[in-house]
Amino acid sequence: MKILLVNDDGYKAESLRRLAIELSADYDVTIVAPVSNCSGFSNAITIHKPVNICRLEKNEELTSASSGKSILGFKLNGTPVDCAYIGLNTLFLDFPPDFVISGINEGENLAEDTLYSGTVGGAMEGFLSGIPSIAVSQQVTKKNHHNFSYSAIIFKKIFKKIIDDYQVSGAKSNPFLLNINIPYFFSKIDLPNEVEFTHLGR
Repeated sequence: MKILLVNDDGYKAESLRRLAIELSADYDVTIVAPVSNCSGFSNAITIHKPVNICRLEKNEELTSASSGKSILGFKLNGTPVDCAYIGLNTLFLDFPPDFVISGINEGENLAEDTLYSGTVGGAMEGFLSGIPSIAVSQQVTKKNHHNFSYSAIIFKKIFKKIIDDYQVSGAKSNPFLLNINIPYFFSKIDLPNEVEFTHLGR
């Protein structure tokens, strides 16, 4: 299964890196992420300047948790939507990914946050391109700002459940967009066994 992984916090974000490593143990992951932080960019695209995309340098690459090989990664001087659009229309032009995943965002995306969120914007672009897409975010406090390991583990469990439901329901012709928010957990003991499906707030 092929995944296009984007975000809005930039290619250096620890949250992106933890998720990429976790997912790469079971899936074929390709990263396309902004050069700089693009939080709050919503569905913005770059139209007044050139957008340059280049492969991550050797010292920037991530290593797959299962194979030990480098995870294919790119960075570009654009927005999260640029990342999804260019990734889908260049790298994946002939072989579309099975999912577009955007995150992990450093902070929740709830209610009207979703209108401003670059994380949701990246996933929205995948959805509008006909690919099932997921935006994933984690609650952030001053104490936990740099710890996204548990959220990556939790998300992969949720993702496996989504894949099972997706394949069983035969919904491949009906792409969807999910917005997932994960509370912060201080230890593995606290990790949840259930997911709550909710309505988006005002």
